Amino acid sequence: MTDRPTRPLRIVALVKQIPKFQEMQLGADGRLVRDGLELHMNDYCRRGVRAGCDLAEATGGTCTAITLGPNSADSILREAILCGCADGIHVTGPAFAASDTLATARAVVAALEATGPWDLVLCGRNSVDADTGQVPGQVAELLGLPLLVGARELDLTPGDGLAALLEHDDEWLRVEVDLPAVVSCAERLCDPCKVKEPEAWVTVDADRIRRLGPDDLGPGPW
Repeated sequence: MTDRPTRPLRIVALVKQIPKFQEMQLGADGRLVRDGLELHMNDYCRRGVRAGCDLAEATGGTCTAITLGPNSADSILREAILCGCADGIHVTGPAFAASDTLATARAVVAALEATGPWDLVLCGRNSVDADTGQVPGQVAELLGLPLLVGARELDLTPGDGLAALLEHDDEWLRVEVDLPAVVSCAERLCDPCKVKEPEAWVTVDADRIRRLGPDDLGPGPW
């Protein structure tokens, strides 16, 4: 990623809390079991946080982490802040429970619109627990923004642009778009962000995490 000077960018990294891979199992209802398991930040999302923080630092801007999940999901926002994010946004509440990918995207987009504008939305290419990769595309469509899938390289270009090398199933693709845009991050884009010590997470000032519920985001549907 470039360190080319540009205007300060306001970047957001979408992150998801998932069970550790070796502990994943399905319950009797066919849903992934989460209760009682050790949870952490999705591996692909870690690349989004790292890329967002690097681009923010290069431009004198900021990177914010946002997640949708239960109260426990604030742990990944705390980790993202320790890795360089300025703050976190936690979309939470019973109305969001058991959301499918489209419901998740709608809630995240409502939060983005309530707290924006944003110059760049970074996502993991997919989540390890579901592997569908649908949310980045849904978010881009709902926001009406261009989508860059599977970014292996990202570079800022003059005039508020972004150049990328995209890693697709059967080809490599070089593209340039004007910001704002949505980007999903491939595994080899950059090193992942990581703060292994959970005891460090509690040191993050709770005021740096903003909670948004259904009442803050409008009537839905969620």
